[in-house]
Amino acid sequence: VSRVVDSNLHCDYGGDSNSALNAWIFMAVWRQVIIDGDYLNFPWTVKVDPDAVFFPNRLRPLLREHQGSGYINNCKYGMHGPIEVLERRAVDALAEDYSKSWDGK
Repeated sequence: VSRVVDSNLHCDYGGDSNSALNAWIFMAVWRQVIIDGDYLNFPWTVKVDPDAVFFPNRLRPLLREHQGSGYINNCKYGMHGPIEVLERRAVDALAEDYSKSWDGK
C-alpha cells in the first residue's frame, strides 16, 4: 500500500558523516502509517526508502524464522534506515510513543 505523506522532503546534511538530517521526514512517514492503521492487518510492516533495492520474495522466508522478534536488525552495527522491518507489536509500541508527542520530543 502506498500513501502520500504531507511533509517537506528537503533536509540539510551534517553530523560526523555529513549524512542527511532527515529523521523528522521518517517520523512523518511512520505517523501516517500509524494514522492509516493498515499495518494492523498484517504481521509485519516494511518501510523501504525509494532508492533502496528490495526483494520482497527474499524477505518472506526470513520473517517466518523471526516471529516474535519485534524487528529485523539489518546491520551488525544497529538498525539502519533504508529498509526497516517491524512486527505489528513494534509498530504498536511506536504508535503508543508517538501518541504522547507527535513532534518526537
